[in-house]
Amino acid sequence: MYSIKRLLVSFFFCISLFQGFSQETATEIQKVNEYKLFELTVKNDKHYQNPFSDVELVVEFSSPDGKKLIHYGFYDDNQTWKIRFSPFESGKWKYKAEFSDHAKSISGEFLCLETKDSGRVIKEEFNPFWLAKEGTRKTLFRSFHVGDRFFAENWDNPIDPNDGNLRTKFLNWLQDNKYNMLSIASLFTNRNEKDRGEGWDTPQLWPLNTNEFRKLETILDELRDRDITVFPFAGFFGARGNWPTGQKEQELYIKYMLARIGHYPNLILSVAGPEPFWREDPAQYKSAMRLVDINRLGKLIDSLDVHQHILTLHNEKRASKYGDPFIDESWYDMSTLQGPTTTNTEDLYSGLSMNHHRYKPVFAQETLWSGNMYHPKYSDDQLRKNVYTILFSGSILNFADMNGNSSSGFSGSLDLNECNQHRHDVIRKVWDWFETIPFHQMTNRQDLVNHGFCLAKEGQEYYVYLDTVGKIELTPDFKYPLYSEWINAKNPADKRSGPNIHKKMVLESPTDGDDWILHVFASRPEIVATGNFPDLAVDQNGNIHLVYNRSGLWYKKFDIQSGKWSDEQNTGCNCTGVERSDPDIVIDSKGNPHVFCGEEYAAFDGGKWTKSIPGATRDTELAIDKNDQIYLVSREGNNEDNLYLICFGGRYNTQFKDVWIGEGRFDPVTESNQIGFVETVGYKEFAYVVWEEGIGNADKGMDENSKIVVGILYPDGRMIGLPSK
Repeated sequence: MYSIKRLLVSFFFCISLFQGFSQETATEIQKVNEYKLFELTVKNDKHYQNPFSDVELVVEFSSPDGKKLIHYGFYDDNQTWKIRFSPFESGKWKYKAEFSDHAKSISGEFLCLETKDSGRVIKEEFNPFWLAKEGTRKTLFRSFHVGDRFFAENWDNPIDPNDGNLRTKFLNWLQDNKYNMLSIASLFTNRNEKDRGEGWDTPQLWPLNTNEFRKLETILDELRDRDITVFPFAGFFGARGNWPTGQKEQELYIKYMLARIGHYPNLILSVAGPEPFWREDPAQYKSAMRLVDINRLGKLIDSLDVHQHILTLHNEKRASKYGDPFIDESWYDMSTLQGPTTTNTEDLYSGLSMNHHRYKPVFAQETLWSGNMYHPKYSDDQLRKNVYTILFSGSILNFADMNGNSSSGFSGSLDLNECNQHRHDVIRKVWDWFETIPFHQMTNRQDLVNHGFCLAKEGQEYYVYLDTVGKIELTPDFKYPLYSEWINAKNPADKRSGPNIHKKMVLESPTDGDDWILHVFASRPEIVATGNFPDLAVDQNGNIHLVYNRSGLWYKKFDIQSGKWSDEQNTGCNCTGVERSDPDIVIDSKGNPHVFCGEEYAAFDGGKWTKSIPGATRDTELAIDKNDQIYLVSREGNNEDNLYLICFGGRYNTQFKDVWIGEGRFDPVTESNQIGFVETVGYKEFAYVVWEEGIGNADKGMDENSKIVVGILYPDGRMIGLPSK
């Protein structure tokens, strides 16, 4: 029997049936965690004049859900090829590999284990307006730009412990200052130019050289282990770099690069940079990086990249004025911009937001380089205001600390004695505040305000940045009240209460201070109890009835008139085997609850609970009809050793005006990253939702100390809290 909750909203519990895995022992099948390296070594005794180009090792991977991925192995000297792959789906993977001349073939399988580690850099799954880390709820990328020496062996040799360990000292500083991303010049190609890459012994990757790649990998390994995202400033085809111009050699170069280092989950890819269309010096790009070349190479990289990295290109400053020429290309995942470089916040916001595709992030790569000769001389206040403006445009900020060109100052030397620490402190303070808000759920919405820069999830939460004191006209249109406050942008701990908002209103910032943030929000889902496996029902008057397990079945009621929850009551049910027959609750015509959990049924008559044992257990559902007839249905046990999995996590979908809006996800209200069991019940034009937050897993249930949270979900995806009086 279907209950009303399933008519309004589906939470994608995805109950799936899998046959048991192969009976091979742990020693017979290799295991690797999600996003980690699976590597195979393949010997081929056949002699090739040029083993890099005379033959290919073609690999087909089959994912647990049956997808086929074509990848390549790479030559690694001494008649040895290697296959590297970073699996991104738990379960059993299969592979088969064969040399293109049929000299040898291999096949096998490995088991990918689920992990809570962060994975690939991707577009945010439910809001691709932002960049994200796979496997995490929210990631604020804090990028710092470094010049040409970072990968140089003659600056710091990673295998020499006695040369000062300058790179390690710098990376320690970087993470102490909460940076989690590096934009690195002279990475894949050295910018062999005076006062830039000239003289730095960075890996020389073309012509293909295995020893040079090993130098690169040693440092990439450390960045991966530190979970630092890597953006190659120059990309595959960097200015004045050493790379092939012939199409055949370019394909070989890209295939080898992706086969050898494509497994790094923390890597972003870029076709070329900086400024491949810069015409003042055609020698920078050998007249080989025109629009048609970049589109061809972008499509090629995208087609060969089985790890599906974010792929972009470093545009010149004109793109922030006239538009990114690649914004609508299918291979192009993120707009990377050099400008605007200005202290005028409206020009800055406009130049960034005009290139912000609704389904693609923006990387403000070269828009706030403090101390750079081509940027204004930013005061601390201007730095702060520019950072807010960049973030409120929905862009990822790449900061720099320079004293001239992009290879100068601290960004160039990486000498901690040259660091202008106060600049980083100003930037970090803005980032620290911004990370506290649900920015990843929002997009920029200038249509909702007449002044300032607005990020919003309409009807749920709004943030509007004003770079000076002033007024904002906001236009909401919802049946429930919205609350407001003003946040001092210079000191976010300073918050001032504002009025409640029911319709279009003009709100005025405080007159003291400098720049301000208007925060408008609906009531939020709230913690109402401690326990696990919650269920809820609603009676004819709109009151909510809630049950949950905590070493027994507990009950609470939300009175819609008073806006308050009752004290919890013990129903008398022990909830034995709760993970196999979780709590159910239904309401009779008198507004009294009936519950079932484990093996026990109980009913409330308005004064006391009465318990009985009807003889049903395992995967049991309780229902009631209009005549107060109770129905209890359970299934027989299963003797096939099958595995039953439930996909939790707060995912939802709703049918809004006869159209499914698409899968979404609501976030925890506690510090927990894990949402477990979720239940919902329809009422009028929305659904009440309950879930648990804490630790545990879907097989055994969340911990009994989990927090029980209740909210309201509207068909258009808004999630708000219960009404209060």
